[in-house]
Amino acid sequence: MRLRTMYVLLALLCLSACSIKEEKQVAPVRVETERVSGDDSFHWGSYVGEVEPESSTAVSFPGSGTVQKVMVDCGQTVRKGQQIAVMDPTQSQNAVMAAEAMMMQAEDAYNRMKELHERKSISEMDWVEVQSKYAQAQSNVQIAKKMLADCYLTAPCSGVIGQKLLESGQVALPSQPICTILSVDKVKVVAHVPEKEIGLISDHSSSRVFVEALNRTYESSELEKGVEADNITRTYTVKIEVDNSDLQLLPGMVCNVKIDLAGHAGEGSVITVPVTAVQRSASGDIFVWKVKDGKAFRNAVVLGDVQGNRIAVKQGLSAKDVIVVKGCQKLSEGSEVVERPTK
Repeated sequence: MRLRTMYVLLALLCLSACSIKEEKQVAPVRVETERVSGDDSFHWGSYVGEVEPESSTAVSFPGSGTVQKVMVDCGQTVRKGQQIAVMDPTQSQNAVMAAEAMMMQAEDAYNRMKELHERKSISEMDWVEVQSKYAQAQSNVQIAKKMLADCYLTAPCSGVIGQKLLESGQVALPSQPICTILSVDKVKVVAHVPEKEIGLISDHSSSRVFVEALNRTYESSELEKGVEADNITRTYTVKIEVDNSDLQLLPGMVCNVKIDLAGHAGEGSVITVPVTAVQRSASGDIFVWKVKDGKAFRNAVVLGDVQGNRIAVKQGLSAKDVIVVKGCQKLSEGSEVVERPTK
């Protein structure tokens, strides 16, 4: 009986030792990982932009009067010389008739006096006076005709009607705008750049403009850089010239603007990692945890520029490598990991 009891106790001790041994085994570490890839826009600054017309022309009547008809609407495309509006021409027409009547009278006097002058029957002073009155009458006719022509307003340039400021029946004052014509064959995308980045942009920096409303990207290498910062935001205005020959871009559209900083365009993609993935050893070495065959190993890297929450890696990593981005503090060399990809 005692012997049997001893066997039972030994069996229990063996089972207990096995369970303790199993408890001492280290469980795999759960981490978030990322597959390394190149980023060809790492050196590009990102900003919010807005489309503006290349130029805006306010069109108005030179004189005053009642607007008889406005022939355009907002958003309508017009060509140079196209009639836009008409002012009541009655007064100008009467002025032309009166001026022409005065000219007929002056012309008749001129022809009569000319014969007398040729026969030397009038003095030179009288002849000069007749010539002067005839010339004045001709000038008055031209002025009256110009005033009549000014009643018919035409577009001084081609473009798109931006604003319509007067309607039929309203009284127009001299130089009061009837409408505005926007030149949109080429437009300017205006973005605001922080002062710490404006020095990295040149007049020929490459830029990309993505317009969400059109789901389209435009590229340009021509821009104007402002030289005076906004007093409140401390940002500088950058205007990017974009070709708009198909007239798809309209003033006021919001854009996502990317500008090449410090001329990095054409250098190819840059390998970047999250800042949280970069570790420093006790000896000062910089490394990331690289995952291979389900285990994590230290991988030395040489770092480059920082942009936002990502940092460029000059050496040490290649595309398709898998690195740990979260959970690094739990790792040791050769730790088994359970991956949860971030992307």
